[in-house]
Amino acid sequence: MELTPAGSADVLDRLKILAYLLDDRYRARGARDDLAELLLVRQTLVAHTPVTDPRHSQNLVELTTTERAWTALTGERPKATPGWERADTEAEACGRYAAEFEQTRDSDLLERAIELGRSAAAATPAGHPSRGVRLDHFATALATRGEAFGDRAALAEAVIIEREAVACTSAGHPLRVQFMGNLAVNLNALFHATGDLAHLMDAIDVARRAAEATAGQGDHPRSLGILAVVLHKRFRVTGELQVLSEAVDRARESVRLGARLVAGQAQRLSNLGAMLSDLFTRTGDASVLDEAIDAHRAAADVTADDDPGRAVRLANLGGVLGMAYEKFGDRNALRDAIAARRASVAATPQDSPHWPGHTASLAAALGDWCTNPVVPAAARREPPDPQVLAEAVGLARSAVQRPEQDAYSRAGLLTRVANVLALGFRHLGDGDALTEALGYYREAAASAGSPAESRAEAADRWGDLAAEAGQFDVAAEGYAAAVRLLPRLAGRRLGREDAQYWLGRFAGVAADAAACALAVGDEVSAVTLLESGRCVLAAQTLDSRGDLSDLRERAPELAERFRTLTAEFETDTASDRVALADELDAVTDRIRALPGMERFLRPPLLTDLTAQAHEGPIVYVNVSRHRCDALIITPDGVRSRALDRLSEETVSHRVRALHTAFTKGRLAAEQAIHDTLEWLWDTIVGPVLGELGLTAEPAADGPWPRIWWAPVGPLSLLPLHAAGHHRDGGPVLLDRVVSSTTPTIRALGHARAGRRDDRNEPRLLVVAMPHTPDAPDLPGAQAEADHLAALIPGATVLVGADATRDAVLDALPASGWAHFACHGYSDPDNPSDSHLALHDHDRAPLRVLDLSRLRLRNAEFAFLSACDTARTTARLSDEAIHPLAAFQIAGFSQVVGTLWRVDDVVAPAFSQQLYGELIADRSGALCASAAVHRTVRQLRAKYPNLPSVWAAHVHAGA
Repeated sequence: MELTPAGSADVLDRLKILAYLLDDRYRARGARDDLAELLLVRQTLVAHTPVTDPRHSQNLVELTTTERAWTALTGERPKATPGWERADTEAEACGRYAAEFEQTRDSDLLERAIELGRSAAAATPAGHPSRGVRLDHFATALATRGEAFGDRAALAEAVIIEREAVACTSAGHPLRVQFMGNLAVNLNALFHATGDLAHLMDAIDVARRAAEATAGQGDHPRSLGILAVVLHKRFRVTGELQVLSEAVDRARESVRLGARLVAGQAQRLSNLGAMLSDLFTRTGDASVLDEAIDAHRAAADVTADDDPGRAVRLANLGGVLGMAYEKFGDRNALRDAIAARRASVAATPQDSPHWPGHTASLAAALGDWCTNPVVPAAARREPPDPQVLAEAVGLARSAVQRPEQDAYSRAGLLTRVANVLALGFRHLGDGDALTEALGYYREAAASAGSPAESRAEAADRWGDLAAEAGQFDVAAEGYAAAVRLLPRLAGRRLGREDAQYWLGRFAGVAADAAACALAVGDEVSAVTLLESGRCVLAAQTLDSRGDLSDLRERAPELAERFRTLTAEFETDTASDRVALADELDAVTDRIRALPGMERFLRPPLLTDLTAQAHEGPIVYVNVSRHRCDALIITPDGVRSRALDRLSEETVSHRVRALHTAFTKGRLAAEQAIHDTLEWLWDTIVGPVLGELGLTAEPAADGPWPRIWWAPVGPLSLLPLHAAGHHRDGGPVLLDRVVSSTTPTIRALGHARAGRRDDRNEPRLLVVAMPHTPDAPDLPGAQAEADHLAALIPGATVLVGADATRDAVLDALPASGWAHFACHGYSDPDNPSDSHLALHDHDRAPLRVLDLSRLRLRNAEFAFLSACDTARTTARLSDEAIHPLAAFQIAGFSQVVGTLWRVDDVVAPAFSQQLYGELIADRSGALCASAAVHRTVRQLRAKYPNLPSVWAAHVHAGA
């Protein structure tokens, strides 16, 4: 110590070592002088360690122990540091007792700490130089009580007191940023307790300012670590990958900068590991999982056995090892996970707020050990060990006995408990476990303070378990709860790619909800669930395109603010989407409070849906693992037809087989398409037309009936509109009705709202790419452009180098009709990036997202003579994210697209026939569906054995 310069960063560490040596010598010799020197050293340590330094609490505990030893030896009270006031003593004692509570869990110590902190705060007037430090001690004690006992009032008061500590400390004071860090931590704790996102957003703002203020300083690792933690929490609530990526970057930097600082490094490593675990879950990158395991192992290794944080770090290690088991099926990793989980439970007092969560996680790990869920059921050689499974069920039941005060974690805890109880029902025949599990799933789904993803998972599992038990009424309730959460899960807070990810996580839940509703005879709920649980992203966009004329008359300022906010969401806004979404919610609530506006942006009523069937029935074809049905909507209501020969597994097989056939050559593709069309007739279309009485071809001089198909899930990837026995002269859909498709009834209503009876010469935009950079030539595209330019004088024609993204976007607003003859590219990873290949597609692609953001007032009809324009990825098939749907959202009431690549030789013939029909019919685009129907039938007559030529084209919309 004598050789250490004053102000050196090593002073505190060397004082600590000196204190430990003096303590050892005093215990060995019992000399008063050793104890006196030890007391002085520990007083110096406490006086010079910042209150926000992780070592401060331990130093206080050790000083308290030494003071008691001094009093016991001498009968004297230790002398206070010269110059201290009574309030200083009370504030220090407040800090000591709160720190000692962390070690002993003695609630009397914590109550005394709060009493002393309150007294010190009351005795310190505004402007006093020590007010900030004393308030900080008091806030720490309050926060400790709030987190230990779920006392929300204490947490709220801690935030108020810490805010004042920050406010009364000058900007240049070294303790200000430490108080700001404490404020961010307390705001995060308050968010945990209440689930109120505003507290978390406040915490992020405070933490970001603290991190900026400490750049290049010794406490920068702590500030960065706090910022990383609150950003990570935001990701867990909103699901924003960009926010998680920033959290990981900040945490990595915090760990790097703090490598030489023993204090707090274990916590920084543990926090980094938690963030990396979530990043692995989101991206599937195995190297990220390895890094997460390394971080958690390092955190556990450097944590002392008596450290209060050891239990949490062991639990985190168990969690990441469990991920390794789920990813790679490594039973050794699961064995280590269970050992870490057991150690975490053993190290956690039963009155700790962490005990229920650690215990439930141990139960879940034991359940995985018994049932080995990563291995297919058919490959499991042994039944679950009933003794181990019984232990898991018992632990799960004990975990949920004590009410969890943490609103944020409640749904996750209840779901883990219910998952284990479900295993007890399946493998031990425990009927009580079934009842309990369903109850806990229900409670988890309703936990408003928990993240939407946790709640939706609980609701989905609620439906799964109830359906497995044959309780389809309960299953319908569970799945319906999950469907109601989808708009929140993928709400406007998220960018497009994030929203797609979360919707993909719950793909098929709307179909399962409808299936279980039908199982109990509730056809109306089945339809409304499909309407609200599919095309969630499109529904948000359509909300912003509705008629605001009534609102403008009642509240013009609200109408304008609503319009401005919704328009900003359809841009790559630099504003915080969470803040914008919260403001939009508030504006929407104000609008609904107006007389007559109660149903503003509410889901459509059944009467709204059946009204759309006035031109012909609308048929939802629902495909679920539970059952498959056709839901037929007419002006009179809804009725259903069970499709007993249809199954989810068969649909998936047919989609894969058709896709594979296209890679095997023309003959294999034609054969596969014919097989698919016949199967579609036999399993779906034939029974539906029979139910509707459409059993014969219409009279030659009579009107053709119309039908709108709304296939659910991957069925939308198959040519339902062309079903039939074309090879053998059997029944064929094309010979009975005019078919159109629509993703939802609401989308059909949007298309009809923009339909106009305009008999004037159409304003046509033609975009053709006979030569596309980095793509095969399409000579037929030039032929299509030449024909249309001659057919419709005044058409705007953009060919080749003239057909750039900006040129097309500039031309579309003035065009009523649009024709694209070009390549189309589907992006399976991000369907919103699927695009039409124009001249500059390599640097400025015309993406689905760009098209769907357009608001075209003059749009009527679009023909996308390009590849895969009506096709999307199976995972997001219910979202209909493809060019055809994007043109509809942009305002085109009728769009023709393709399910696969169409032969370039045939495309001009189809185009010429179709536009000839449209121009000859005085109704123009109003009869586009009939024109497409006649064109397809004529091509079929010409090429009966080549269904790839005519079955790909699909008409969507009005």
